[in-house]
Amino acid sequence: MSLIVNPGNSLRPAIVYADGGVDNKRGCVSQGVVVLTPDRDCEGVYSYYDGIGKTNQQAELMAAILGIHHAVALGYRIIDIHSDSAYVVNCFLQKWYKSWATKNWLNSAKRQVDNLELWQLLLWCDF
Repeated sequence: MSLIVNPGNSLRPAIVYADGGVDNKRGCVSQGVVVLTPDRDCEGVYSYYDGIGKTNQQAELMAAILGIHHAVALGYRIIDIHSDSAYVVNCFLQKWYKSWATKNWLNSAKRQVDNLELWQLLLWCDF
């Protein structure tokens, strides 16, 4: 999916590969991000923290947010983000976010969208 975050000086895209996961046995969450830019071969970011009670979906969302944040910090405002998470990808491909926004952030079961704060942070990308 391509994302434009507050267009600034740089109109060249950064390519972000993001992945997150949870190890429930160890109670930890990790995210790995690689940012490929026209000016740099590769920038990598890794995050690891206690994550008791966290889900893989939350880790995937946090990885995407981390990748966007890092690309923006490098000065890029057009970002091509790649994720292996069906949860993240389908939200954009199937435009779930549009339906959620028009229904006051309720899902099809009329319950609040899971991980609402993370989705809003990802969708609004106001870094």
